[in-house]
Amino acid sequence: MRRNARWLAAGFLLSFASSLGQTFYIALFAADLRAEIGLTHGGFGGLYTAATLASAAVMVWLGRYADTIPVHRLAGLVLAALAATALAMSVVHSAVTLLVVLFALRLFGQGMPGHVATTAMARWYRAERGRALAVTGLGRAAGGVVLPGSVVLAVALVGWRGSWIIAAAVTALVILPWCVLALSRAPAVSDTTGGPAFADGPGAPARDWTRVEVARDPLFYALLLGVVAPPFILTGIFFHAAHIMEVKHLSMTDYAAAFPMYAMGSVVVALCAGWAIDRWGAVRLVTFYLMPLAAGLVILSWAEAPVWLSVFMGLAGASDGTSATLVSALWAELYGTKHLGAIRSLALAAVVASTAIAPGVMGYLVDAGVAIELQILAAGLHVIAVVALFSALRAGTGRLRARAAPSRAHF
Repeated sequence: MRRNARWLAAGFLLSFASSLGQTFYIALFAADLRAEIGLTHGGFGGLYTAATLASAAVMVWLGRYADTIPVHRLAGLVLAALAATALAMSVVHSAVTLLVVLFALRLFGQGMPGHVATTAMARWYRAERGRALAVTGLGRAAGGVVLPGSVVLAVALVGWRGSWIIAAAVTALVILPWCVLALSRAPAVSDTTGGPAFADGPGAPARDWTRVEVARDPLFYALLLGVVAPPFILTGIFFHAAHIMEVKHLSMTDYAAAFPMYAMGSVVVALCAGWAIDRWGAVRLVTFYLMPLAAGLVILSWAEAPVWLSVFMGLAGASDGTSATLVSALWAELYGTKHLGAIRSLALAAVVASTAIAPGVMGYLVDAGVAIELQILAAGLHVIAVVALFSALRAGTGRLRARAAPSRAHF
């Protein structure tokens, strides 16, 4: 940690900055934005979905530049764009400008900072890749813990527009300079046990896959079923939290009290997952990381006591916290690191799109008379099926691998 502090701190800060484009952060200003522009709940949700889907489409194109532009320059450009977008949010005045700003926030907030950070860590580190990705991912968790209370205080002091000005200033004057300076020099190559090492030694794939090759690989889409499951399901549940609490005769106070368990589960398990990835590899662990989420969804589908809500939050956080670390390592292990930015952007676009679709799908089903508890149970059964699929792939993908990648070890 001490030897690699500058690079790990930069990855942490990039992930922290991505909070400005996350649903939980933007939702803190939803009431003010709707009141300012005169939008209904549906109108604001429609703008948000359109902006998110558009950002997912652009991510497929923009994300590949993580393979060609030096990381410190790309990080600087992304953070500068994020700061400018936050500043633009402070002066938004119409639905059209809000749509543009939301698109930029989702692209340069939710998407690109974390993409730049995790691509760099996965490419630079091999023997310690899991731990490097885990530390980087803590930035996102820290944002979820620190920012909600900070925003409430800032809005009380300087108003919601002033809060966005503060966010822009911190991004431009603190996070951007540190990341550009820290990332301007890559870690030195060393042995496979004592320090950072590039992913070209023992245990690396036989070759580096291109994005076109990955897009033709059936295994990629099978794995994508599990990759999109946590963000899709949890975004839908969090978005409809008020309705779920009402149905279960709980209050939003109970919901808020349980949320720290989500952060705790995410942080603790992510750190453990980083160590486990370095010891056993992401491929071996991918079968297990969705199991806590499956158990939590089954519990949430029937439980009505606050204690079970906390149990669900802890289990959901465990899977979600593991996901970011494990999935980034998984792509590097299976497909190499030369085109990792392009490959990650393909998967990330699917994740971002799923977060845009989930609230609308669940809301439509509620309107159609499908009980939210039944939807949650169905989601849990889906995750169990994905776990079974991953187990089958691990046990018998020899023929699939022979067709898709004769030069690489079996999944």
